[in-house]
Amino acid sequence: MPDAQGFSYAHWTAINAVDYTLLTLQEDTANDPASSYFPSKGTISHVEIELDNIVGAPATATVYCTWDATGAFIALPAATANISPAFSGATEGGVVISADQIQYKQGAGATKGKFYVAVKLSAGTADARARVYWKR
Repeated sequence: MPDAQGFSYAHWTAINAVDYTLLTLQEDTANDPASSYFPSKGTISHVEIELDNIVGAPATATVYCTWDATGAFIALPAATANISPAFSGATEGGVVISADQIQYKQGAGATKGKFYVAVKLSAGTADARARVYWKR
């Protein structure tokens, strides 16, 4: 039987350069019908952050991932990526953080069916939505 592949989703949330904003990725078929719950074990491919309504010209976004809403159980350490497209006056963009196909099994402290992504911009504000791509 082939491995199931999919993604979990977090809908538009305001983010900024002052504090990390935690996005909850889960099944959200009302906003993305193709989304699915985050499986308790499998392989993470990558995390995609889509940005809209960008203000203040941020050049990068720093992202880290956790198994829980408090951030106590780190799944992927902080990584900074350039926002693309990075041209003057852009109000839309995004970043992709590779997870290098890491294998995982959620343990104690994990919230079943959910994955958490914390995002912080280098400057300004934006609205963000996210997807984590996985295979089980």
